[in-house]
Amino acid sequence: MKKIFKFLKNFWWLILAVLAFVAGLSFRKGKKNPDVELMKKQRKDLQKEEEKLKKEQKRLEREAEEIEKKKYFDNPDDAVRFLNDTFRKRNK
Repeated sequence: MKKIFKFLKNFWWLILAVLAFVAGLSFRKGKKNPDVELMKKQRKDLQKEEEKLKKEQKRLEREAEEIEKKKYFDNPDDAVRFLNDTFRKRNK
């Protein structure tokens, strides 16, 4: 019996640390962390926003392709007028 008390007296801090660790784990499992729930909600919102932005980007890419396929100038005179107007606007 004396050996057991001597062992407990020498290593009481180790026993206490193990008990505190086990108690901490058991209390932690019972509580829900509101920060985690908030982060999950924010992640879902960001994923929805990302999907919207991807759809908008695809739409804009299609629109850009359509614009690139159009021929704005049927003859060289129209192209020259356009370039002259652009240069005048930039030089002001």
